[in-house]
Amino acid sequence: MIKLSIIVPVYKVKPYLHDCVDSILAQTFRDFELILVNDYSPDDCGTICDQYAKQDSRIRVIHRKSNGGLSAARNTGIDVAKGEFIAFVDSDDHIGKYFFQRAISLLEPYKEGEIDIAELPVEVHYNIPAGYLYGNLQKNEIVSPYPQSWTTWVAQNGLAHTYAWNKVYRRYLFNNLRFPEGHLFEDIYTIPRLMKKSKGVIFCGDTTPDERYFYRQRQHSITVTTAYRGLYDALHHHLWVIDEIYSQPYKEIPQSHLDRYLLQVTNLLIDLLRHSTSSDKELQHTELIGNIYNRLQAHKPNIRRIFAATPHWRTRLKNLPFALFGLKIHCFCYSKRWIKTS
Repeated sequence: MIKLSIIVPVYKVKPYLHDCVDSILAQTFRDFELILVNDYSPDDCGTICDQYAKQDSRIRVIHRKSNGGLSAARNTGIDVAKGEFIAFVDSDDHIGKYFFQRAISLLEPYKEGEIDIAELPVEVHYNIPAGYLYGNLQKNEIVSPYPQSWTTWVAQNGLAHTYAWNKVYRRYLFNNLRFPEGHLFEDIYTIPRLMKKSKGVIFCGDTTPDERYFYRQRQHSITVTTAYRGLYDALHHHLWVIDEIYSQPYKEIPQSHLDRYLLQVTNLLIDLLRHSTSSDKELQHTELIGNIYNRLQAHKPNIRRIFAATPHWRTRLKNLPFALFGLKIHCFCYSKRWIKTS
C-alpha cells in the first residue's frame, strides 16, 4: 500500500507549477503518489502535468472536464487516493525537502485513532524572498484524545490553523467527509470537522526551514481579493463552529480564547457589511447575517477585556466603538446599516 497520497489542484498557475511539483519530487520521503488534478485550466498547466507524469511513475494526472473550483479538485483527488495518509499542496506553493519525512515520522509511532493529524509550521511569502513564520511553536505539542483535541484547537486560536495544506491526515478521516463545492474558504468548513473527527493531533514546532510549508501570498489570489461572496461563505462556515462550541460543555476552553475567536468572527461580519451594497442582491443573505449577529449577541466576547489587553493602537482604535457601545453600534459604525435580526 502506498504510504502517502499528495493532492495538488492545478488551475492557472503556470508561473509557479514547476516550483511546486519539483519541491514534491525532491522530497527525501519517497513512498508517495502525486495526484495532479488539472481543474480545466485554460493555460498550459495540463500539458506541464502530463510532461511530469511521463518522467515519474508516481505521478497521476486527472483532467477535469469542467472547472469546479478548489474544493471539487481536492475531492477528485481524495476519491482516487490510495495512500494510508493524505496531504494537500496548493500549486502556487512549495515545500521543504524534509517536509513529508518529518510529518510522517510524527504520525507513524501511533496507531489509527491515537494521533491522526500532524501540522507543521508555514513560512508566508509575498512574492519576495523574505517571509515570516506562521505557527512557530517552541516544541511539539500532542493533543489527544477528542474532545481535548477540539477544545485545544479553539483555545489555541483555531483560525490560525484553518488551512488544509500544512498538515498530513490519516485517510480514514475523509470517510464521508469532503470539501464543500461551490464555496470559498472551504478550509474553514473542513478543518474544524477533521479536528473534531480525529482522535489526536500533533502540532510540530521545532522545525528547520527544510521541514516547512512555503505559502505564496499572491496579489490576485482568492484570499487577497475576497469580497462579499468569500466573506459570506467564511461566516457561513464559522456559524457551525460557534454552534458546536456552545452546544457542548467545552469547559476546558478559556473564556479569553473564546472572546478572541468571537472577536475575529465579529470583524469578519463587519468586513462583510462594508462590502455589501444595496444595488446588489446581497440583501437576500440577511438571514445568515442575522444568525451570526444573534450568536454574537448571545455569546459576545468581553471586548473591554480584549481591548485592555491589545497592545497595537490600530486594533484598539478599530474596536473602540465595540468596547464603548456594543455590537450593534460597532457594526453600524463600519457598515452604515443597521443589522436586521430575527
